[in-house]
Amino acid sequence: MKALALGLAIAMTATESAAAAPAPNDAGPAFVSHCRSGIRLLNNDTAGNDNLGAVQCLSYIDGFLDANGVTHLTNDGKQLFCLPEHFSVDEAARVVVKWADANPEQLHQGRRMIVMMALMQGYSCPAAPAPK
Repeated sequence: MKALALGLAIAMTATESAAAAPAPNDAGPAFVSHCRSGIRLLNNDTAGNDNLGAVQCLSYIDGFLDANGVTHLTNDGKQLFCLPEHFSVDEAARVVVKWADANPEQLHQGRRMIVMMALMQGYSCPAAPAPK
């Protein structure tokens, strides 16, 4: 059902005029607002929702999660954060919004730092055992 809602939002967004579409915004408050819209969209609450912003947030987070999955290839075998199996973009958006609500002083950061800090704090990787 969530995939259907996301697919419908993408289809609706594609039909909007390019002139009406706002430029992507990296600013923290705007990004978090887009993520709130994403959560509403995934909950099938689209009345007055910013569907374009929702798709921007969810797509950005999806790419961020994918990138973390290959970080270990170039970072001495370490990932930035360690997610549980079957972790979803929906869950990540909720983590980002919850973190932003708890850390409003960090919203001057761009979306890259906000997503990274939220997921690193929420899903830190276990410490490697000390060499013997």
